[in-house]
Amino acid sequence: MWALDSRRVYFNIVPNLELRTMAIGAREPQRVDNAGDFLHFEDITRDGRYLVMKSLAVPYAVWIQRVGGPAERRALVHDQFAATQARVSPDGHWLAFTLELPRGPEVFVQPFDRPGERYQISQTGGTGAVWRADNRELYYEGTEGLMAVTISERGGALDAGTPQKLFALH
Repeated sequence: MWALDSRRVYFNIVPNLELRTMAIGAREPQRVDNAGDFLHFEDITRDGRYLVMKSLAVPYAVWIQRVGGPAERRALVHDQFAATQARVSPDGHWLAFTLELPRGPEVFVQPFDRPGERYQISQTGGTGAVWRADNRELYYEGTEGLMAVTISERGGALDAGTPQKLFALH
């Protein structure tokens, strides 16, 4: 995973999934402090301050860790169901992720930078959410095809529109 300034790359060493980072032009990678369960990189915030990682312990959880500071890590999504495919909104206020529910995967959004309510975005299944660059839309792969949902924020609460099919996927 590339840092947004394109000066550093983050990766996992297989088979033990040790987390590493390497600056462009450096000779050796640096270890990212990894005191907890095996982790996998999912995303990095636009300002480069936080790494978003997925625990590989069952059920999977989503964690964040500050870059360049003390190796503080905290769980953002810890549920009885596996949370995967986490993506931070461009403004850094929201986290979209897939939750593997018993009936199938669904896309959810919750605050990234503060406590708050969790919102279900997909209605009939969904995975792999990606934010539009201006934060106003969320795309995901649904059972009907590629879906889009308008997103806005009012008074710190998320306002998500009705999912609309953009086109079928084969």
